[in-house]
Amino acid sequence: MILVALLSGGDYAPDGLKGFGAKIACEAARAGFGKSLCKISRSDEGGLAMWRNNLTHEIQTNESKFFKTKHKSLIIPDDFPSRDILGYYTHPVVSSATKIEKLKDEIIWDGEVDVRGLRDYVKEAFDWTNKGGAKKFVRNLAPALLVHKLRLRANRRDSGYGDIILTQMDEMEYVREICGRREHFSMDGSPELRVVFPPLDIVGLSLEEEYDDSEDYGRDGLAPVNDDDQIEAYVSEEEAPTSKRVTPPYDPTKPDKAWIPETIAKLGVPLKVEDYEE
Repeated sequence: MILVALLSGGDYAPDGLKGFGAKIACEAARAGFGKSLCKISRSDEGGLAMWRNNLTHEIQTNESKFFKTKHKSLIIPDDFPSRDILGYYTHPVVSSATKIEKLKDEIIWDGEVDVRGLRDYVKEAFDWTNKGGAKKFVRNLAPALLVHKLRLRANRRDSGYGDIILTQMDEMEYVREICGRREHFSMDGSPELRVVFPPLDIVGLSLEEEYDDSEDYGRDGLAPVNDDDQIEAYVSEEEAPTSKRVTPPYDPTKPDKAWIPETIAKLGVPLKVEDYEE
């Protein structure tokens, strides 16, 4: 992940390297260039130069088939990576043990999320207004809030858990079903389960309280936009493919899918996990 951030852009160097997107950066990371970089001493100029040469060679020739295609125009600068930025990732500044213990005592880690406050914030900060903005809010918050609620359920297993039927009904409020399992590199290979969940119920927001601005826009002069507010390219009838897959607009009232850590699922909806494993 450090190499992905260095190449495609991260917190300390948002621009990354010219021409390197997340896709190429992830391919380089999977090829082991991130691990080999972190093993090189910051003072080892020869080792860093050799690492740059190897990465440049593979990117431009794709000799070892690490990449889907050659990228002859991409160049690794001689000053890459920045020693300072690399150090921020490999040796981050962390709090002392004393301060961590103090934070544990002072911060309410298991408190309820202020959904209403967050809704007001995104209205102001991101201009996510009206019903369209509320749907974006639900779409972005629901997966994280689901994980938060499932984790909290592990600490509240003293009510209704003696009755398996009640427990199953209770779990259905959070997860309708589990439909997949993976160990993805983006999570360092940690097992994840794909769950089907009700986003609007998880967030607990009432769309009826939001102004519906969908009726305010006609077709006179306005370009159609997709769900991410990007203008859709015009395609003539002659150019249009015979079978074009149409993605329906996001509907928070319908079940959605998300990948969550398997450990969280086992804590929050153990019966669902058992059913899936069987």
